[in-house]
Amino acid sequence: MSGARKPGNVTIEDRHYRTDRATGKRVPNASAWTTGPDGKPVPTVKRWRVRWTDMEGKQRSQSFDRKSEAVGFADDVRDRLRKGVTTDPRAAAMTVAELGKVFLAMTGRAPSTVASYRSIWENHVIPTWGTTPVRSVTHTAVTAWVSQVAASGKSAATVRKAHVLLDQVLELAVRDGRITSNPARGVKLPKLSGPRTRYLTPTEVEKVALEADRLRPGGFWGELIRFACYSGLRAGELAGLRVSDVDVEGGIVRVRQAYTEVGGELVLGLPKGDKTRDVNVKPERLERLSPWLDGKDATALVFSQDGTTALRRSNWAGRVLTPAAEAAGLAPLTPHDLRHTFASIAASRKTPIQAVSKWLGHGDISITARIYTHLFPEDLSAAAALL
Repeated sequence: MSGARKPGNVTIEDRHYRTDRATGKRVPNASAWTTGPDGKPVPTVKRWRVRWTDMEGKQRSQSFDRKSEAVGFADDVRDRLRKGVTTDPRAAAMTVAELGKVFLAMTGRAPSTVASYRSIWENHVIPTWGTTPVRSVTHTAVTAWVSQVAASGKSAATVRKAHVLLDQVLELAVRDGRITSNPARGVKLPKLSGPRTRYLTPTEVEKVALEADRLRPGGFWGELIRFACYSGLRAGELAGLRVSDVDVEGGIVRVRQAYTEVGGELVLGLPKGDKTRDVNVKPERLERLSPWLDGKDATALVFSQDGTTALRRSNWAGRVLTPAAEAAGLAPLTPHDLRHTFASIAASRKTPIQAVSKWLGHGDISITARIYTHLFPEDLSAAAALL
């Protein structure tokens, strides 16, 4: 860096006014003003300019309308120079809203996930952080915001989701070199209450299935309920199941696609996490699906009146599942309760948690363990003994 200026020398100058050497008074800087249509002086440049020498010895500058912005920027420049960060700090001037737009546009997420993110972002993050430059976000301010959202009556789950989004956007800022650390990390979050998990016994499964067929005769409703309880498929995966996905003789169900509801529309895509899987189901259970498999095109949907119209979770849950449960003398059920039932029945039959996790399509066995800890105590104890 021979001949180059030494990094540093961060200064803030007022471009609108200068000090008159003769009088010592502040006077307008003629080069920064012009005359407007009404005859009044109008500034031609932003008032406050930060100047500094970067790590490569080059002079840099950035102008601001408000002094507070210039001071904050200058402090950030000094901090970066002290830490030896070479990235141009002007990149940190991007607002949280601007970087959030980039984050939400990134590919690789299911449409339903993007819709959920956008709703939380617009309702809980943007109102507080939208116009804030990423460099101005502090750990203290994020902590106060989390407390504020929690105090407003929002659930712990909503608070945590909002924080996760802000955290991910700020982490993107770190990776881009806009800021040196993520101020959202390490913030204490409200604790989640235990997950709502309901399980049916095999006897209750049969009662609910029979009531479904009684209430809605001539359909596949009873078999849909039985199949959900003995396969563990998600509601969207049940809706997306095709005739070609069911291997009756081999006792295998291939989970290759799923429907999600986005903005009131059903969207077909890959299963959650973009992970396809095979689920083992007893052939005799799959044989019960024969009336809805035989004679159909391979691409036809199994649980569909016409083979092409997909089931809406809300429709069959409200019109079939809950009435059937109540008719069987049980509390209302959700499709996810049938998935929980699969885990419960599998555990009662000493199925290893590794297999259950695979069949449920969990991305990591730790997810299965967290949700169903009480169902697999022996498996977890055995795993701990190996550590």
